[in-house]
Amino acid sequence: MDLAARLMHGQRFQENLNGTDFIPRLLGGSPLPLRVFLFGARPEVVREASRTVEHRFGHQVVGAMAGYGVEDELVCERIRTAQPDVVLVALGNPLQEQWILDHAKQLPPALYVGVGALFDFLAERAVRAPVWMRKLHLEWLFRLLQEPKRLWKRYTVDAVKFFRICRRASA
Repeated sequence: MDLAARLMHGQRFQENLNGTDFIPRLLGGSPLPLRVFLFGARPEVVREASRTVEHRFGHQVVGAMAGYGVEDELVCERIRTAQPDVVLVALGNPLQEQWILDHAKQLPPALYVGVGALFDFLAERAVRAPVWMRKLHLEWLFRLLQEPKRLWKRYTVDAVKFFRICRRASA
């Protein structure tokens, strides 16, 4: 997104705009207790991430579901029943954003955020890039080096397609 902003508007974002940076700031800075629903990742990861949201940030986790092999209608029903303020969706990019868009009409009003690997970070199952790499907006490179087989297409083929779309839109 940072490179797209530079391409389309001539300047970068001042800060990283990903879920792994935004959500801890939101949760840590909220003056009110929030009702949070977590969806995605493996069962043990989402459980541990839920504990972190409750214990480190002091918010109420009103629901948590793993992201594999679950019927979408069941997820939507649980979210509707829970009535959360914030729904964190960790299915990986672009699946999480597509899931939010595809189900928006079935879901109650809340803040829905695609958070990528946030649950893995909160559960201490994955390591974030060093701060200096994050400040240079190079966390994607760190992640690619950590998981090349899984992420190579996202950061090569998909990125090229995305930048072509941005270029056409800015022309």
